Amino acid sequence: MKSHVILLLVVSMAISGSLSIDRSAFNLVGSTPGDSAIKKMLGIKADAVIDFIRWSLLMKADETFQLTIQYGKNQPNTLGFKQGGIFQIIEGKYQVSATENWEQLYTLKSKDGTAMLNLVAISTNLFHMLDGQSQLLVGNAGWSYTLNREFVEAGEVATFKSSGAQSDEAKLIFEGRTPCREITMLHPEMKASSDCFKIKWRLILNRDAQTGLPSTCTTRNIVDNQPRDVVGTWQLVKSPRAVIYELKLPGLQDPILMLQADKNILYFLDEKQHLLIGNKDFSFTLNRK
Repeated sequence: MKSHVILLLVVSMAISGSLSIDRSAFNLVGSTPGDSAIKKMLGIKADAVIDFIRWSLLMKADETFQLTIQYGKNQPNTLGFKQGGIFQIIEGKYQVSATENWEQLYTLKSKDGTAMLNLVAISTNLFHMLDGQSQLLVGNAGWSYTLNREFVEAGEVATFKSSGAQSDEAKLIFEGRTPCREITMLHPEMKASSDCFKIKWRLILNRDAQTGLPSTCTTRNIVDNQPRDVVGTWQLVKSPRAVIYELKLPGLQDPILMLQADKNILYFLDEKQHLLIGNKDFSFTLNRK
């Protein structure tokens, strides 16, 4: 795959402009960490012990929402919770606005006023939660703060301008877990089994000590519980609206492509430079460590 092909995404983002607000009902799913910030946003007691939260967020056409969450301690070696976890339903209203940083900001407020969330539409199919400073929330090695449209809309369109800010640190580390099938279909050389449902990632990006330019990268991905460490190279592809990371790894015919949302968040792209959309368990997001 030639580097110039990557610019197709940039062009589609640039010509799309502002995307009209979706007035039809749609459902968002995903699993996020259960740290103190998100507990406060959801009105959950601060001392509640939570490994992760599973979300089903129905955004209705009349600008009301119904959020069903399940949370608790993770049951080891499963996708579930110990003793089934705790279920909670939160209902309320949402409004959509544009800000200096975000073309589509969804603000959700519960009926009783105990919960308030801000979500930004990264694309028609991908949403991300914001912190109190209107920055993308950073997840951990297990879960991210990305929600995915349950039934994907065709013709993926990005709705925001990715941050061009670059860290000058010599080493950057990103972590996360993604679904397996979509990645291994793009890169069959990874030879995952038919039972593979998640990939654990640890990505190390190095810069040249003298020039500060991208140099080597190391990916550790655990496929079928088998860790694989691969050393390759990486480069940045920039445009007025996007910054794309291109990872070239030995053994893979095509590069791995990721869109930089900001200095802390990366999203995986497919071979057509579309954002990959996750499921109720995992998103195609890496979080800076």
